[in-house]
Amino acid sequence: MPRPRFVPRASAFAACAFALTAALSAGARAQFMHTLYFHPVDDITVSSQSPQSGFDGPVMSVKDGGLRETVSIYPRKDAFVRGGSHATSNFGTASTMMSKRSDNLEFARESYLGFNLSAVAGAFIDDADLMAYCKRVDQSGASNPSPVILVNTLFTNGESWSETGLTWNNRYTWGWNSATRTVTSNAYAWQRFSGTELNVRTRANQPDDMALRMIVDNVTLDHVECHTREASGTGTDPHLSAAVDWGRHPDGSFNPAPPQAKSDHVRSFLKFDLSSIATYRDSFGDDDAGTARLVFSGGAALSSEPNGRIDVWGRSATNAWSEESASWPLLVGTDPNPIKLVDIDGITTAARFYIPAIPMSSSGNTWFETQMADHPDGVTFMLAHETDASNQTVLVQSSESDLRPYLEVRIEMCPYTLSHHSGALRYCARDIGGNRAVDTPGADIERAVIVIHGSGRDANRFLDVVWNDADAFGVDDTTMVIAPLFNQEGDFRLGDTFYWSGNWRWAGLDIEFGEVTSYELIDELIEELLEHQPNLTDVTVVGHSAGGQLVTRYAAATTMPEVAAFKQVDIKFIVSAAGTFMYPTEERSVPTTECPTFDHFRFGLVDHESNPYMGARTKDELRTALFERNIEYIVGEHDDQPGDEDWQEENCEETVQGLDRKSRMQDFTAHTQQACRDSGRSAAQCAHIETTVVADCDHTPNCLFNNTTVRRLMFTDSNN
Repeated sequence: MPRPRFVPRASAFAACAFALTAALSAGARAQFMHTLYFHPVDDITVSSQSPQSGFDGPVMSVKDGGLRETVSIYPRKDAFVRGGSHATSNFGTASTMMSKRSDNLEFARESYLGFNLSAVAGAFIDDADLMAYCKRVDQSGASNPSPVILVNTLFTNGESWSETGLTWNNRYTWGWNSATRTVTSNAYAWQRFSGTELNVRTRANQPDDMALRMIVDNVTLDHVECHTREASGTGTDPHLSAAVDWGRHPDGSFNPAPPQAKSDHVRSFLKFDLSSIATYRDSFGDDDAGTARLVFSGGAALSSEPNGRIDVWGRSATNAWSEESASWPLLVGTDPNPIKLVDIDGITTAARFYIPAIPMSSSGNTWFETQMADHPDGVTFMLAHETDASNQTVLVQSSESDLRPYLEVRIEMCPYTLSHHSGALRYCARDIGGNRAVDTPGADIERAVIVIHGSGRDANRFLDVVWNDADAFGVDDTTMVIAPLFNQEGDFRLGDTFYWSGNWRWAGLDIEFGEVTSYELIDELIEELLEHQPNLTDVTVVGHSAGGQLVTRYAAATTMPEVAAFKQVDIKFIVSAAGTFMYPTEERSVPTTECPTFDHFRFGLVDHESNPYMGARTKDELRTALFERNIEYIVGEHDDQPGDEDWQEENCEETVQGLDRKSRMQDFTAHTQQACRDSGRSAAQCAHIETTVVADCDHTPNCLFNNTTVRRLMFTDSNN
């Protein structure tokens, strides 16, 4: 995989930098973190007014764009009714409507209006005042009190009456949310009734029409006369003056996909390819820790407002887009549920902002962890406004500028270093109390388990797998677990950390210095244990999959069992689900005539001297070790794949060893046991060379290592 690219730290930026920091999970132990930096692979600005393509350049934009607007909603029906002898009459086609309070029903009048609010469906109604063009009508010429108009929102819905059928006798009189206005002028003038008091916002969320009643609420001889919708053409129709925010849902929450035709709304998107850290994604699990920080530069511009604002969202939909394919419908319209990560307020052209960490365990903030796990097509951030309209623009430097944005990802890796010659091996280690280096002196440790990871090189995960529920198997404060990390070319590394090609499995030399094998470093880990843990009695070296390939060869070549014996320390080896083996003889279960190199090292002992570590032992010494050392072999009942995930050459040397891991291990142990007997050793001396098949398990280390039999092999004395 390609090496992640590095970019300058934020202190090198000349413009203001904004940092979104997200703590992905909170581990209980002290953690060592890798820090990686990524530039966007795509970044683009899209606009609701030019929806079919994006804007690609050195500067991206974020703009509220006036998604708030004032909308006039006209009644689809209005009428007034009159009591007394007119109680059955309808006045729905009149150009004016009248309201009057009188004890004499002959003179009593009430007005009604019905509004259909479908035109603003889906939007947030910030306010919607009733506007009526009315005048006071002085009936007697005397000095009467000015009429006070009271408007009710009726309990009934607007569908329950018609403009040409409403009369005094069938009118509705029960309502709530009253708004009042005193009409003093004998000339027509606009009267405004508060939409807040009328609770228009609530009615706008209802599927039916809204009905309003207009009455005079005080005792006076005067009445009020208002224009109706039949006065069309005069510009004096009654209406609701609604402040509508198309950028919000009716409940006030942010609408990530507003109607694109309503106003000019501009958003920017940044996509990052994180495939180069795919092997580290387990570091974002529940028991580990990691952080991500989005850093970008820019400032407020083109605005009379003193401060700008950007809201950072995480895209939840697919990230399969590019700058060439970007459009408003694709990036905005197909992602109705982005995750709000943080808002950055108070942006100016001359300030720097640092945003505090956001716990990913809080509501909605598992987005980054989920993206890492479920979306191999990358992660996308959306920069948008969520606040009310200010028509301001905030500019952000794109990846085409000198101040390009970047994503800083910190990943937990192993916290300890074992120095050796010119470089170092990084490893994880812990005892029951937490993290602990192998050279931490103490009289408490009696047993050590060294676990070798698989091809994923996720040492911290294997440490956790081995330690999982360890106390249930009698593991106490006398045990520690060590998990070395064997980096490969292309992995992110720190400083002078050793790294290999895939040959770390079979004692290959490191790439950078060309002088150190992975086997030497395991020897040194054991030497550190022997030196610093005086009460140590047992060491178990266990490897799974690719790690199993390492252990099966290391167990034959290392001299550490003899070294440890001088200190009364026993060493056991556990080979778990290895894909290939180093045979002690030329015997195989299938014909080898088509594969002349089938018995060359790493598959057999021919030319083993070409490897500097293996060549330190003779062929007879290697065979003796395979026959006599305490080596356990385990494999899952359903492990039916040929080899480890990133080294599936499937050349002839591997093929002649069997069809899958289980059959290869069973063939190898059967042939090795027979070779042991053929060497003159008794059947009893060779009986321990056998395969333990773990029922109901496949290749998963969690299943194998949590098996009761395997746990006992790992955590009991090496002679048992």
